[in-house]
Amino acid sequence: MSRSLCINIPEKHWHDISKAPKDGRIVFVSDDWGHVDLAKWSNEEWTAEIGVCDVISKFSYVSIG
Repeated sequence: MSRSLCINIPEKHWHDISKAPKDGRIVFVSDDWGHVDLAKWSNEEWTAEIGVCDVISKFSYVSIG
């Protein structure tokens, strides 16, 4: 069973995935269908933390606080 997060991130906070940090930091990612997940760049690919985003197209930074 595939899961995705139910979270509302304003469009202005999303960035093209090509500009995402590839230093192991966890970020929100989204695919063209609106599935959102937490993921990090590892071993030359995006690794989903919770569910599956098929073709990741954008990212947003995670902030707590």
